[in-house]
Amino acid sequence: LPTAQPSVVRGVLFWLEGCSHCAQAMEEVLPGIQASYGAGLDIRLVEISGNEGSDLFWQVADALAIPTDLVAVPFLVVGNQGLVGAEEMQAKLPGIVDGYLASGGAPFPAVEGVDFAGMPTYADRIVALGIGAPAAPAAGAATEGHMLDVPFFGLINLDDYSLAVSTLIIGFLDGVNPCSLWVLTL
Repeated sequence: LPTAQPSVVRGVLFWLEGCSHCAQAMEEVLPGIQASYGAGLDIRLVEISGNEGSDLFWQVADALAIPTDLVAVPFLVVGNQGLVGAEEMQAKLPGIVDGYLASGGAPFPAVEGVDFAGMPTYADRIVALGIGAPAAPAAGAATEGHMLDVPFFGLINLDDYSLAVSTLIIGFLDGVNPCSLWVLTL
């Protein structure tokens, strides 16, 4: 019996070196999304500063019937849908990927004479740059900045206490602070 191939959603990200919006999408938004889908999401990269990348960018936008005044980088094409900007990718990409995975995956955009499978992968780029999704804190673990080292009591997680109790703990720690006493005398 042949085994079923896992569903894969394939996409193409058009980006421009030096573009802050592209950097935001590639370094802040997409790493977490890529990590959550793993091999189920295959994004290929096309840098558009050269003629070949730029021509392909406009060719794909035209094939999706996206008006030229609405096309900008970063531009991510997944299936027959185009997403422009990091915010739109963050808001819509997980739903699009889930939909395509449920229906068996999505191929690369069909562009005559173009083999997207031979282009660099986004997954390889984030590994090469050392970019990754921030590690989720373990269940019950405090986020950094909400822990206090209280003498005689040890580490205290302020997230475990109400605002009033947290204020009392902080007040106790600050109890004999000459700077605070000086401010009070003014």
